[in-house]
Amino acid sequence: MKKEIKISKVITEEIMANNVDFIEIARTSVFCHNCYSKVDKNVSMKIEEYWLNNLSDIIMKGTCEICGGKCARYMESGENPKSLKIARKYLK
Repeated sequence: MKKEIKISKVITEEIMANNVDFIEIARTSVFCHNCYSKVDKNVSMKIEEYWLNNLSDIIMKGTCEICGGKCARYMESGENPKSLKIARKYLK
């Protein structure tokens, strides 16, 4: 089985049971190593890619909206039975 597969935003929303609020909260609470000492808070990221791993968890990858540095956010969607069932159909 592949370690991670690239998925779309639509598939991400489907897996997260259309919980767009959760996705937005995850997007706006990213830790940026470059900005941490300067802004002393979590930052937002511009999402460029969505990935699904073999645990049925979603990884959003992108760039910090302040400095442009690389960021990622890991969502443990595989812990939710409904999300897990949806994600597994894309992992086949």
